[in-house]
Amino acid sequence: MHQRLGIAGMIFFVGMALSTGYLYLSFFLEKGYLRPLSKMISSQLAFAVVLVALAFWQRRKNLVQHKTNMLMASLWLIQPGMDRWVDHIFPSIFLELWLAVYLLLFTAIIWYYKRVPWQLWVGFLIWLVGLINAISQNDF
Repeated sequence: MHQRLGIAGMIFFVGMALSTGYLYLSFFLEKGYLRPLSKMISSQLAFAVVLVALAFWQRRKNLVQHKTNMLMASLWLIQPGMDRWVDHIFPSIFLELWLAVYLLLFTAIIWYYKRVPWQLWVGFLIWLVGLINAISQNDF
C-alpha cells in the first residue's frame, strides 16, 4: 500500500512540479522578470524537487532520511497554496497569518526531531532571503 501511494504521489508531484514550473517560466518569458514572491516560490520548488529526488534515491538505504526528505519537500511545497489561500480569505492579515503558520510549522518540526535538520536550515534560508526580498520590494 505504501508503494502504491508513493507511486500515486510521485505522479501527482511530477504533474504539480511541471505545471508550477511552466507557470513561473511563462510569467518570466512574458514579463522578463519574476516578482520577489515568485522567485521565492520557484526556489522552494527547486529545493523540494531535490529533496524528493534524494528521498527516492534513499528509499531503501535509509528510511529515516527518506521520511525526513519527503516531509521537508512537502513543507516547501505548501508555500504556493498557502499564499493563495491566505491572501484570498484573510487579505488584511496576510503577512501576520503567513508568518504565524510558518513559525508554527518550523517549531513543530524542530520539536519532533529535537534538532534542526539540514533540510530545514537550507529551506529556511531560501524562505528568509525570499521574505526579506519581498518585504524590501513591498511585494505583499
